Amino acid sequence: MYLKEFPQTNIISGKCLVIGGSHQINQLNADSFFGDLSAVMLQNMPFYGQVIRTPDLSIALMSEWEEKIEKMAETTIQENVTYIAGVPTWTIVLLKRILEISGASHIHEVWPNLELYIHGGVSFKPYRKQFEQLIPSTDMHYWETYNASEGFFAAQDNSQAEGMLLMLNHGIYYEFMPMEEY
Repeated sequence: MYLKEFPQTNIISGKCLVIGGSHQINQLNADSFFGDLSAVMLQNMPFYGQVIRTPDLSIALMSEWEEKIEKMAETTIQENVTYIAGVPTWTIVLLKRILEISGASHIHEVWPNLELYIHGGVSFKPYRKQFEQLIPSTDMHYWETYNASEGFFAAQDNSQAEGMLLMLNHGIYYEFMPMEEY
């Protein structure tokens, strides 16, 4: 959807900084994991997705967040990051740490090709101003998604309008009912 709206995008010329959760091996069954959906998705991403993603899985799947943020900042600062995906809360913490380490005044000094932030999990409205201060660029785009442990439900399909497009072909059963019956 983003590529359709912005065909001149350069996001594929760099890497996606993915800020996901962690998971653990189930003590009762070594073939199963439990934890954050983002970690399970990262672990099972096809090879072609791994090539365009940063940081390395050994860092991306760490469970101790303070150490994880530090290592992510140290290792991704030299990458050509063109887009970021993650929840706003941890993304802000990471971006601030990157500015501290680099001495830069804003993120485009570190990643001049950064153009897209894909976010979800919480409302972006309380965080928008902070992002605009960290990334003061009119060329920066913010793209909302709605996913949960149960599935991937919707994504923004238009940068000029609020709202998201319901994903109807992702194996999710939807049942709609009148609000008065809710």
